[in-house]
Amino acid sequence: MISKIVEKIFSILFPYQCIICHSEDTLGNICNHCIGKLELNRDIQLPWIFSLYHYKDDRVHTCIHHLKNYPDQLLVYHLLDRQKRMIHGWIMGVITYYNIRNIVLVPTPIHNSRFIDRGYNQAEIIAHGLHQVLQLLLPNIPILVNTQLIKKTKQTEKQALITDREKRFKNVINIFTKTKSEILFPTNTLIIIIDDVTTTGGTLSEIYHKFPDQPTVAFTLAH
Repeated sequence: MISKIVEKIFSILFPYQCIICHSEDTLGNICNHCIGKLELNRDIQLPWIFSLYHYKDDRVHTCIHHLKNYPDQLLVYHLLDRQKRMIHGWIMGVITYYNIRNIVLVPTPIHNSRFIDRGYNQAEIIAHGLHQVLQLLLPNIPILVNTQLIKKTKQTEKQALITDREKRFKNVINIFTKTKSEILFPTNTLIIIIDDVTTTGGTLSEIYHKFPDQPTVAFTLAH
């Protein structure tokens, strides 16, 4: 995570500019006009996956591409906070259905070699942003981010570069492992798997099946 001091220095040296329209009339890297134009996702891919924005919207695509190249925590917060009512409706439905008392956010891990090359994992950036929003929406429910629970043990071809649906599923088979085979969670704990984008749901499904006895859902910025 980039410290607030470093972010402040960067904001002074490199003033914020909207990544979509390039306006400098903004407090972050997206202006109010453009964030209001982002298309929301209306597709239900799998009942346990909730995706906020529609990836085929060029503006949304620009935001996701930006996050793959820059750990922009402020942009993530703006994207989530803008649709906090939608997020609240979704999470309250899940909490009511499973009688949830605790929440653990699990970012989809990247391989160590990719982390070294990039310097960060965008799923972790999103997880911390969602943690911030959920704490405001759910003040009475303990919420944690756990980046050590699942590890990616195999380096694979990037999913975005694979167009064949069947190959996408095969590409992610057995690439994740639990750091501990048996983990005791507090009673009524919800696992929320976090990622930036889902297409076929293959990557999320691989992690989902690591928690057969635990209420588990997934959250992505886009689909």
